[in-house]
Amino acid sequence: MVVDPGVWISALIGRPGPPDELLQAAAEGRAVVLVSPLLLAELREVVNRAKFRRYFTIEEAESFIAALELLAHHVEDPSRDRWVQICPDPDDDYLVALSHRSPDRAPSRTKSR
Repeated sequence: MVVDPGVWISALIGRPGPPDELLQAAAEGRAVVLVSPLLLAELREVVNRAKFRRYFTIEEAESFIAALELLAHHVEDPSRDRWVQICPDPDDDYLVALSHRSPDRAPSRTKSR
């Protein structure tokens, strides 16, 4: 499944609820989460906004993203010609295209450290 970066922010803030449950399901292997370079870049951009400093530090955000990268299935970004113009925010159209990537068909990449 594809998770909007805003949902990951909610999980990072740590309030109990569906975002936290989704993270737990992914960690336990009950859910397959897809990430792509574009999704991770958006998440990194958002966590660096000053308004989130009262909820988490940059270091906590980096640790969270590193953990997400380890448990998620990595896929290529969908090409722009595959973006369906359906979202109220056109910048989120890539998420819809990304959701059509099956982990069975998508090339996987492992993050080397």
